[in-house]
Amino acid sequence: MTHDEALRKVRSGLSLKEAKGFEDDAQVVKEAIKVDWKNIKFASDRLKDDRSVALLAVGQSENALKQLSERMQNDPEVLVKAFSVSHKLAMVNSQLLSEKDYLIKILKVGSSEHKIIELLSDELLEAYAVDIYPFIEKALNKINYDYSDGFTVRAL
Repeated sequence: MTHDEALRKVRSGLSLKEAKGFEDDAQVVKEAIKVDWKNIKFASDRLKDDRSVALLAVGQSENALKQLSERMQNDPEVLVKAFSVSHKLAMVNSQLLSEKDYLIKILKVGSSEHKIIELLSDELLEAYAVDIYPFIEKALNKINYDYSDGFTVRAL
């Protein structure tokens, strides 16, 4: 099968698994992922470690994250993309929240701000207070002010 034939076939739904010899061809792999994110499973290890391939795959499903290299599974940009697709708190790497850029990108997704802010230590809240104030304000506006459930708000 030629390169052009492989492209045509994966675009029409042929699994990357069936496109033998093209697992390390970035163009064929990306086209296969566009059709079905599960094709990432059959990509070469080199391409599972490629940020552009990783972003494309997790942009379709956060489940693709499990098929990527360990480096990509911990890449801040890939994790933000996975969170923006899924809005699942499990996609947030709590260790990376200490990195201001990552934290702000996660908060900008606009989902679960109050839950993300709850993950921050008092030291991080104090250190980043000015930068994350708009997100704190937005999170507080989302909170149900019926405190009968025992919810408490930490003051900065």
